[in-house]
Amino acid sequence: MATTIVSQRDAAGHLPITTLIKRLLAHSLFAALFLAQSAQSQLPDDVVARIQEIVNEVVAQSATTGASVAVVAEGRIIASVGAGFADTASGRKVTPETIFPAASVSKLITATLVMRQVERGRLELDRPANDYLQPAYWIRDSAGEPVAATLRQLLTHSSGLPVSFSKSVETMPDGNVRSLTQYLGEGLQTIRAPGQKLIYSNEGFALLGFLAAQAEKEEFEDHVQRVLLRPLGMPDSSFEVRNEMRPRLAILYGEFFDDSARIEPMDISAIGPAGSLHTTADDLARFALLHLGEGSFDGVRIVSKESVQEMMRLQASQHPSQPDGFGLGFGVLNDPQRRMVWWDGGLPGVSSRLALLPDYGVAVAILTNSANPLPVQAISQRIFDLLLGPVQRPVIPIDETVNEVIGEYRLIDMVEPSMWYVKLLPVLAITVEDNSLRLGSPFFEDAVTLQPLGMNQYRVTGVLFDGATALIEDGHLYLHMIEAERVSPWGSSTALFVYVTVLAVLVLALIGFGIFRLIRRI
Repeated sequence: MATTIVSQRDAAGHLPITTLIKRLLAHSLFAALFLAQSAQSQLPDDVVARIQEIVNEVVAQSATTGASVAVVAEGRIIASVGAGFADTASGRKVTPETIFPAASVSKLITATLVMRQVERGRLELDRPANDYLQPAYWIRDSAGEPVAATLRQLLTHSSGLPVSFSKSVETMPDGNVRSLTQYLGEGLQTIRAPGQKLIYSNEGFALLGFLAAQAEKEEFEDHVQRVLLRPLGMPDSSFEVRNEMRPRLAILYGEFFDDSARIEPMDISAIGPAGSLHTTADDLARFALLHLGEGSFDGVRIVSKESVQEMMRLQASQHPSQPDGFGLGFGVLNDPQRRMVWWDGGLPGVSSRLALLPDYGVAVAILTNSANPLPVQAISQRIFDLLLGPVQRPVIPIDETVNEVIGEYRLIDMVEPSMWYVKLLPVLAITVEDNSLRLGSPFFEDAVTLQPLGMNQYRVTGVLFDGATALIEDGHLYLHMIEAERVSPWGSSTALFVYVTVLAVLVLALIGFGIFRLIRRI
């Protein structure tokens, strides 16, 4: 069940005096600890060179075509570096001026626009989105009945809308991709009741962007430029690619069997607020500084301190016992050693990340023109380790109870409805290697380690979701927004391979028999 944290205010909207005293004491203690940390953690003299070295190494080792990285600390951008190529054919290298698609990192900007309208009283977080829409745009269930999914549920991916993408890039009969209004006008349909669980939804954020702009009777691109991108000094950022941006665009690379193959960028303007931002790492770093500055940067206030805190606060989890999940737009990772709010983006030929450590005032913005997400995560992890020191986690031995969780798992509700066949595949696997519990995939080599914490909980260590808490209970795996169920031996990848092989042999035998009969007749 998705969980929502309820405010402790009284009926008049005021905080009890005991709560106020506790908060004052907590803030004073935090301030003292933060100042002590700051005094002890001076940036290395060669920090830029070392960041450049990290990016160079990861790009080279992972065969990533190119990467642009901006790093924030001490209230400023301390490094802006590039590695690899923006265009391999011409030899154009990545520089801080190179423009990349940011993919789903776009959602953080859309969430900020929504909070701005909430502050102004034009939108309410806990009011159904349908209240702001004409019936043609209403969210409905499978029976066609209106669904009371709220803006908060849309922002936390708990509205019940499905994972969706394919329709947004399909061309219409006239050969054009749908516009945002055309896409929304074709209807949004839930697959779960609102608040029941987390399901990552592009549609939900497309609708949120539409609502934020509609509140001031503007088109989305005009709205985001006027109220956020231009005031923040982000001139190289746009949800629509302008002609003057094209010479600096990174070319995208990476087909399924060829990482170096050039591919054409997808037009996802139909769900633009969810993923069509094009930007530079420096521009994204300015956006990070806005949030680290509690809604204000360079004297420009976009949202209030309270709105930023609400965006970074855990509001919905895949399971009530999970400490990780979503705030408003931000993914929230409540690692006790390194709390992180972030989001990643991915499209064919694109992988991106904007990650903030608000307790330390540190952030990284990473943009690449290759689809592999692991290098992006490795770069952010290594830069955070450089600035703050590596996280030391105790190694806890596993025992015989791990036998209850070893096996293969298939995803629940994390697959687009049109790709129903993927739901049958066990895409995750928990194994034991060198007396360690490992979470990986039968289809990929990369894996992370699960360290037992007790009460069915495990600390994730590795590049993917490092520091997150995985919960494994009653045959179900919960990890951030992921829910997966353990499959029986009859549904394992080995069993599926046998089924496919036997079916292929039977088909070939039937074809051969048919050919034999045909030859005999001749």
